[in-house]
Amino acid sequence: FGVGYLGSIIGYDKALSAGLMPFVPSEFFKIALALVLIPSFTKFLNK
Repeated sequence: FGVGYLGSIIGYDKALSAGLMPFVPSEFFKIALALVLIPSFTKFLNK
């Protein structure tokens, strides 16, 4: 909702570049970290 609201004020191109794109790399990192950690965590819980 935040990017949409920001886009209505400053324009959607600027809103995407300022309100969304800075967070995309960290989200990909967190997804990759979860993909690595979840299998080992479930093995630990199943013991």
